[in-house]
Amino acid sequence: MMPQTSLSFGLVALLLTGAPRVADTITKTDGSVLADVKIESETLKEVTYREGRNAQTIPAAEVLSITFSETPTSVDEALAFLQEGDLGSAVGFLDTYVDAQIAKPNESKRFGWAPAYAASKALEIRMQVIDLRGAVSAAKRLIDHYPQSRYLPTAYLQKANAEAWMGQNDAALATLESMAELVSSQELSKRWDLECRLARIRVDKAKVGAGQRTELAAVGSEAGSAFPTVRGRARVAEGESYIAEAERTNDTSKAKDLRGKAQRVFEEIAQDASADAETLAGAYSGLGDCLFFAGAAADDKNVLKQAAMHYLRVVVNHQEQGQYVPKALFYGMRCFDLMGERQRRNDLRRELLALYPGTTWASRPEVK
Repeated sequence: MMPQTSLSFGLVALLLTGAPRVADTITKTDGSVLADVKIESETLKEVTYREGRNAQTIPAAEVLSITFSETPTSVDEALAFLQEGDLGSAVGFLDTYVDAQIAKPNESKRFGWAPAYAASKALEIRMQVIDLRGAVSAAKRLIDHYPQSRYLPTAYLQKANAEAWMGQNDAALATLESMAELVSSQELSKRWDLECRLARIRVDKAKVGAGQRTELAAVGSEAGSAFPTVRGRARVAEGESYIAEAERTNDTSKAKDLRGKAQRVFEEIAQDASADAETLAGAYSGLGDCLFFAGAAADDKNVLKQAAMHYLRVVVNHQEQGQYVPKALFYGMRCFDLMGERQRRNDLRRELLALYPGTTWASRPEVK
């Protein structure tokens, strides 16, 4: 029997090398990654991180996301629930932590960025589950209490999206006007000006058809390679504009032509290595739409199967994209219904009703 005083090889190595290094990861909007860094602070304009012994900064507008290796206990528990798919518990822990920090700020310098991060994550989850009123309240909380956070511009955009999805377009446009004032007064990155303009184009019901696509093309052109996430979303909106116009026309030939143009746009986006998760979800959802309407019109099961695969790609790979997942579940269900695959149709129906019971997609007569 090995003596109790002997140390395992792994423990000896740990004592010799010190505690394992803990590192954060920054994913930039251009798709590149800064790994093995440690975040020190986040502000509206920049993120400060340490790489080795050197402190460096990166413009906040160039940051797509940050994966933190360490978070406060309550946030860590929330993220664990999130990973397990228990979104309700995750939001509960995040809300409790944020509200406590607002009432009595006492977070250590080590986690100085955490309250704003937790507020943003709570907002993000509410958008994912289409809790629109909750999302508006969560966005207001972030805007009111963390006005110097790098999450602030995104909070304005998500608030406007939630308001638009509820049919409150005037409120959404007012939110975007406030965002535009923020961008101007704080001299924020061109990225946020473009994001705001793009959101206005999508929210404004007066902007439709070719005129809308002209404005979208202008935003995409200005975004160029400098702001690939904005360019990608502008392209998605262009494809969606073609589909929306196709749905408004009674000319079958014109509708087919418009959906063909949309399909080419979405196929290009799907092949774009710089496309982020939101952009890809929009592209695959759009491809599903193009193929669904073609397959349904021709009663072509092969085309319907292709459409279903695109919708399922959204459901499986982009669960966090609440603006696309319930629609993908609905039309995926419709594809299997038209293909005569009742079991798979019912599986998607159950998912739709369980995850998004209060949405217009779950309320449509085809779901009954």
